[in-house]
Amino acid sequence: YIFDNNSNAILDFVGSRWVRLDGRQLPTDTGRFLTIENRSISAASVVVHIRQDARQVIVRNALIRGANNSTNYTAFPIPGLVRVGGTTNPIGAGNDSITVRANVFSRVGTGRYGNGVVFDGQSLTAQNDWGTVDSNDFIGYSITGVNVSSNNTGNGRLFNISRNSFYDTIANFPAPANQTVFPY
Repeated sequence: YIFDNNSNAILDFVGSRWVRLDGRQLPTDTGRFLTIENRSISAASVVVHIRQDARQVIVRNALIRGANNSTNYTAFPIPGLVRVGGTTNPIGAGNDSITVRANVFSRVGTGRYGNGVVFDGQSLTAQNDWGTVDSNDFIGYSITGVNVSSNNTGNGRLFNISRNSFYDTIANFPAPANQTVFPY
C-alpha cells in the first residue's frame, strides 16, 4: 500500500526506462495486490506521473485511487490519476511504449476524481507514441476516463485503447455535464 497527500505525484518516473509497476504476486496472477493512492484534492495532483523521455514503463494490476478534483481536460498540463506528460529535452523523443493495463481507477473519499489516464505531450518533435490503455476499470471519474490530448500536438501515433470499462457509481451526484469516456 503506497499512499500520500501530495499536490504533485506519488510516483514520478522521470526519464525512466524498463520500469514495471505490477500489482500481481505471480506472473500468471490476475489479482491486484498493490494500491497506490493520492489523497490530495489539488487540481494538479496525480498518482503516477511518467515524463521526460520515459520508455517501456508498464503500470498493471494495481488499484489506483485519487481525489484530484480537476475539471481541466483541455489546457496543458492536464492532470490524471496516471499522467503521461511530455519532455523538455531538446533532443528528446517523447514518452514511448507506455502501457497501462488491468488496473482499477477509483476515487478517494466521496467526490469524483477528474481524469483517469491522460497522455498530454508537449512537443511536436518529441511526441508520445505507442501508448496502450487496455483492460482497465474506471469508476467514478468526473471528466474523462482516457484522454489522449490533441491540444498541443505532443501526442503522435499508434495508440491502442481497448477493452476498458467505464462506470459511474456515485448515486448521490448527477453526472457532470462534460463527462465523457474518451474525448476525440
